Amino acid sequence: MPEHIRHINDTRTVLPVQLKQPNESGVDTVVDLTGLTVKFKMVDQYGTDVIAETDTGVTVSDATNGKCQYDFSSSGVDTAGLYYGYFTVTDAGESDHFPVASRELTILIQADA
Repeated sequence: MPEHIRHINDTRTVLPVQLKQPNESGVDTVVDLTGLTVKFKMVDQYGTDVIAETDTGVTVSDATNGKCQYDFSSSGVDTAGLYYGYFTVTDAGESDHFPVASRELTILIQADA
């Protein structure tokens, strides 16, 4: 997943992603999100929650193609720094986290120029 860059207090642009996981052959395939619950979480470099896991602001835009997005609130983008985002997909009490590889979804919040 590419790095997502924004400035402090920028809330207009959403964070779009396509969730994938390796299949039996090890090939990344999209996750069908139909009927599943999707949540977002963002942590700092120490693993401390900056945005606690939530479904608020999460929209599934194309379920069969694994596409969803997170719409940041002002409190989630009020401090400059490098952060890591995770989406959690839950079905019948079982969960998977995306990206599968830890710290692959980087979010850089820059101070005003």
